[in-house]
Amino acid sequence: ESPLGVLIDKNNKVVVSDVGANEIFIYPQGKTSPSSAISVSGPHRSALNEQENLIYVPQGLTGLTVLDYPSGTPVTSISNGFASGAALSSPPAP
Repeated sequence: ESPLGVLIDKNNKVVVSDVGANEIFIYPQGKTSPSSAISVSGPHRSALNEQENLIYVPQGLTGLTVLDYPSGTPVTSISNGFASGAALSSPPAP
């Protein structure tokens, strides 16, 4: 496994972007096995929107995929324009 990003959602689930496995694994709090996984090519440091119903997945030099969270259903994608290892973060509060 090759995790490149880890985040905690509002339900305290650990969300791991694993570029080697081409999966985003979702672990319940305190568990060592994932309860679900989202298949996506080359996920890097993913980020959730404020409502935590979308996950933004940078995919190296190929672009960004936006998926429904936690189902993984594709919503949209943006091609190119990202450096390898790009990370996303929330905008600062006003």
